[in-house]
Amino acid sequence: CKPHECKPLAASSVRQIHWILSGAFERAVRWNWISVSPLSAAEPPPPPVPNPSPPSPEDASRVINDAWERDVDWGTFLWIAMVSGARRGELCGLRRSYVNLVNEILTVPRSVNGSKKKMREKDTKTHQQRRISLDSETVEILCEHLQRQDERASELGIIIAPDAFLFSLDPDCGTPLVPDSVTQRYERQVARLGINTTLHKLRHYNATELLAAGVD
Repeated sequence: CKPHECKPLAASSVRQIHWILSGAFERAVRWNWISVSPLSAAEPPPPPVPNPSPPSPEDASRVINDAWERDVDWGTFLWIAMVSGARRGELCGLRRSYVNLVNEILTVPRSVNGSKKKMREKDTKTHQQRRISLDSETVEILCEHLQRQDERASELGIIIAPDAFLFSLDPDCGTPLVPDSVTQRYERQVARLGINTTLHKLRHYNATELLAAGVD
């Protein structure tokens, strides 16, 4: 047997433990079980410096143009990802009823996760819904997307429910896209284009472009 070697916890684990203990001791102070929290003298490791590295506008343009040429529904999905900054689970969980084309508003109240066999809806990561203002071009893209879905369903004698999913592989849009499958498809696409990026970085791209345009 090899001699035992102690391996320290990762910095992220230490921060999580510090957060849990800090909350517990603060509660103990509030209940007068102790007078001072010992965690006040302990400093957790600093979080890593953010380094989002979003795709450049040129690379983003290549990705969206390639997607639209091959599959217009996939292109619409990536377009909404770019203009909304939503997380992948939020994008997959979007429903038709969340789109207000008259007032040009997209509401993001829920998210989905899991596999195709066991998919579940849940709150967003921040447990808060967001309302995103849509530009006229995005409204037109969504109108065309909904019309395509309705036409395909009509050919099969299917009526799509008002609360059906906005992005789905089913004719009735009854089930959402699987987040992991969406990530894998995006990875294959950017690898084919020779672009080193990830789906999550489209969220960073959205924030970067808004900041560059002077949006708070």
